[in-house]
Amino acid sequence: MITMQQIKINKILINYVLLIFMSMGSLMSQQNEYESFIKKGNNSFEENTVLSEQNYRKAISVSPEFVKGQYNFSNNLYENEYYDEALLNQIEASKYAKTTVDKHQIFHNIGNILMKQEMCKEAVEAYKNALKNNPKDDESRYNLALAKDCAKEDENENESEGEDEDEDKEKDKEKDNNENQKDDKDQQGDEEKENED
Repeated sequence: MITMQQIKINKILINYVLLIFMSMGSLMSQQNEYESFIKKGNNSFEENTVLSEQNYRKAISVSPEFVKGQYNFSNNLYENEYYDEALLNQIEASKYAKTTVDKHQIFHNIGNILMKQEMCKEAVEAYKNALKNNPKDDESRYNLALAKDCAKEDENENESEGEDEDEDKEKDKEKDNNENQKDDKDQQGDEEKENED
């Protein structure tokens, strides 16, 4: 014979099972909607970048924790030369990246964006992070070498600018000294005239 307490327990279990199925259905629906927007964005990427951007934004609004939407949207922005926004989206994608493949791709792209912005030292660090996640990638290794060369050139330019500034300061000091000496001579001449008078 089933007691009242067992009936209540069964009802509670049934409700939990139904709740689990409903939430799984909702998650599946959300995942399908997300994938649909990503697919639409990918399909329109070449022909209509505005439509592509809209679909990626919709995918991100549905599930911001999935990397693919941020990553693809960033690539869209990069192709349209919106480097600041592309960088922000790659950084956002890196927050959610869990696999080394995703991390490698994201840091590689961050390096590319930074190189476009002529931020060579920062690009070096991004490519190093990409290689930490995939040490076998020759493209990241090649780009790292380019970024290092660029960073050295920047360093050399900054040093030569510093030397030029030092030379300018020296010239200014000499000019000031010459003017001060001239002023002193003029002042001595005035004093001598006053003494003669």
